[in-house]
Amino acid sequence: QGRVFLGSTHWPWIGERTRQLTGAHVTLLSEVLNPVACKVGPDITRDQLLSLCERLDSKREPGRLTLIARMGAQKVADRLPPLVEAVRQAGHKIIWLSDPMHGNTIVAPCGNKTRMVQAITEEITAFEHAVTSAGGVAAGLHLETTPDDVSECASDTAGLHQVASRYKSLCDPR
Repeated sequence: QGRVFLGSTHWPWIGERTRQLTGAHVTLLSEVLNPVACKVGPDITRDQLLSLCERLDSKREPGRLTLIARMGAQKVADRLPPLVEAVRQAGHKIIWLSDPMHGNTIVAPCGNKTRMVQAITEEITAFEHAVTSAGGVAAGLHLETTPDDVSECASDTAGLHQVASRYKSLCDPR
């Protein structure tokens, strides 16, 4: 077939900011045998998503492509169902995951990026409803985690003042 298997990872995925249709990430993952995934945010259009699916899953192989919605708790209920429906109608057998963290990042008073646990759980609930109501398969979560004792996410607004106390991330809060 001319396709190769990426041995450095079993499941490569493309980020929301690197999912350009003619970009290097999409080009590489369109040519590999591995199952692949791609994050999609609230600003992706129906046509962009269908073109991306066609590029990454032109043969419409079940299990080939997973889409990871990272839309934010306030947007997922409105933006996701028409995208799920469009992909389903195009014949792609997509597995949908939720990344409920990236779309819910805020800045704490200390200046560090953080996420509110309530917004994360709200996005998970809205995601599950959005996908299933449009006939898709809501299959799981894509989370940022750490085994360390950190305070990078806050459970409520009072917790925002504790974010800096055990903040170890060099990039995104876990």
